Amino acid sequence: MGNNQYKAFISYSHADARWAQWIHRALERYRVPARLLAERGLASNRLHPVFRDRDELSSSSSLSGAIQTALQASENLVVVCSPAAAKSRRVNEEVQVFKALGRGGRIFCLIVDGDPGSCFPPALADDEPLGADVRPQADGPNNAKLKLIAGMLGIPFGELKDREQRRRARLFGYAAAASIALAGIMTALAITAILSGREAERNRVLAEQSLADAEAVASFLSTMLTDIDPEAIGKTIVEDMRAQGDGVALPPGVNGTNTARLVLDQHLLKKASAAVQAQFAARPTINARLDMSLGASYHAIGLYGQAIERSAHAVDLYLASFGPDDERTLLARNQRALSYLYEGRLDEAAAEYEAVVDIGTRTLGRTSEPTLAAMNGLAMTYVDLARLPEARALLEATAPLMDATMGPEHEHTLEVRNNLGWTLYVMKDYEAAERIIAPNLEVQRRVLGPEAVPTLTSLNNLALIYKATGRYQEAEAAHREEWSIGRRILGDDHPEVLISMLNLSRVLIASGKRDEAETLLDDALGKARSSLPPVHPLLAAIGTAAGEIALAKGRRAEARSLFLQTRGIYEQMFEPGHERLVRIDELLAKTQP
Repeated sequence: MGNNQYKAFISYSHADARWAQWIHRALERYRVPARLLAERGLASNRLHPVFRDRDELSSSSSLSGAIQTALQASENLVVVCSPAAAKSRRVNEEVQVFKALGRGGRIFCLIVDGDPGSCFPPALADDEPLGADVRPQADGPNNAKLKLIAGMLGIPFGELKDREQRRRARLFGYAAAASIALAGIMTALAITAILSGREAERNRVLAEQSLADAEAVASFLSTMLTDIDPEAIGKTIVEDMRAQGDGVALPPGVNGTNTARLVLDQHLLKKASAAVQAQFAARPTINARLDMSLGASYHAIGLYGQAIERSAHAVDLYLASFGPDDERTLLARNQRALSYLYEGRLDEAAAEYEAVVDIGTRTLGRTSEPTLAAMNGLAMTYVDLARLPEARALLEATAPLMDATMGPEHEHTLEVRNNLGWTLYVMKDYEAAERIIAPNLEVQRRVLGPEAVPTLTSLNNLALIYKATGRYQEAEAAHREEWSIGRRILGDDHPEVLISMLNLSRVLIASGKRDEAETLLDDALGKARSSLPPVHPLLAAIGTAAGEIALAKGRRAEARSLFLQTRGIYEQMFEPGHERLVRIDELLAKTQP
């Protein structure tokens, strides 16, 4: 990148924000093929970072100092071209500034609408910049992206395209081969379902046995799929690519884990869903039970949107068959709420949990399984929504009920107790939090094992208490232990592992190890962007931490870009005036020249 801080600056009008976001992610996630990197003597395999101004709509009469600084610090300028961009004074000014820097030959156009006569800003009217057209009748999105990348790297488009085609062929050829075994499993499940359905149709007397068989199939499906580890499958894919001799670079926006999830979704779970709908459309109870298993499986491999869809279908079927007060309906709603929570849809999660707590308390009692699970889930949703007194009160009511109902060493009881300790930590009652979490952790190590996910969560929480009370050496040791175990059993981009990286980076910063913390956060942010939904609190938290380091090191433009990305996430999660929005605005103010 030479002396430039940014690999590219993206200039766009507000009307084209969707395309600007798309090319921003595509560029930052791209990895140059290993052989091409060596053959061409390129300095880096990444097009990172890329600057995208979220304040493009500003009505000021001149470019802000931050924007001018970012332009000066950018090696390339990518102009998202459309009739709207052609009329945008801001886009035209950004092109003029970049050309005045003597970099007119480093301007690249991404055409998203209009024709050359109507989509270029006036400052480009007499130029012939490299243009790539995303529309299907032209280059299409993938070829347009590769054209821009080829231009920025200074290599022929055809050469890069050929490399990508060969790489994709290897990747998805492997994925197709891997899916054969999964397809075999799916066939067996489908046959079981078909036979069960036909038997029920032939002989009504066997209906109860048919239901029992379906329950067995559902249980088998759930157990089998929740034990599948997409991170492990993804690592196998990457290792296979390494054996092919072309490094471990994957197509842009794709990693081994995501590819494994794609295979599981497309070649197993979608086929299972279709088989369920086809064979049990007239048997809503069986249909709903199988949908619950499919939803749990989707959740287990991190596909929360699909999990919500399947759980929602189960809820609808149970509602129609048994009504809103039935235990099965409430359990299905709890499952949907949990996926809402992991997806970052906090208001929907809270509303769902609140409904289950209300209905469950009135109809099944406060100690019923659906009610207790909903109380715990609702409390943790309240924590994420910063409704801390409500969360604490709810957990303090839930913990003794769990002790009495399930026993003090049951895994769910231990989870609730840890959640209470965590809530106290968030409320800065560190002494009370440690009194709960430290002994709870020892019980979890003994009962669940040192590598169980709940045990690691408690270890993380204890490390946070150490940091908050100034015991940095103890905190760093605990976080490193948790991170090491988490990477081994969960994979590098699992949310729990990303949390470990974030928390370890904060301890390193507090200990004065800022450079190590920055490297760790850069890695965590890349993994979070490729593995989490675009609107997710963890992605915002990591981005904020990375921005704070950039700000502390005097890189204001980079910090501002990261803070604006975080603010975009929070705007979709919280109402105006929320404390997290206020905090990010305070940080943004510090990025002003």
